[in-house]
Amino acid sequence: MLNYGYTVVRASICRALVGPGLHPALGIHHQNQHNAYALADDLIEPLRPLVDRKVYELAIKHGICELNQQSKQNLLMLVTENFQVNSLEFPFFIALTHYTSSFAQYLAGAREELEFLTL
Repeated sequence: MLNYGYTVVRASICRALVGPGLHPALGIHHQNQHNAYALADDLIEPLRPLVDRKVYELAIKHGICELNQQSKQNLLMLVTENFQVNSLEFPFFIALTHYTSSFAQYLAGAREELEFLTL
């Protein structure tokens, strides 16, 4: 279930990366020539606890401990939740757009820190 959740978030990050002109394959720490999503893998690291929390809730609250249609549907609901960025609440993809845009600005030297997503 964790891998499925990470894949959902990774795909969303890839989509959000192209908006500010970043290429998902050009990673910072993940630098494998066969990895088309190295930068997405770099940016997913601080977001892994969001997936971990969702899987924990499925296991503890709902007793779902295997990847099946129900758990997939629940994990996909992660992208419909709202998240905070700098004390403002946004839908998941808009929050990701803030995150990836702040990363692009950081790389360009236009800012000193990233905007992270929180619940």
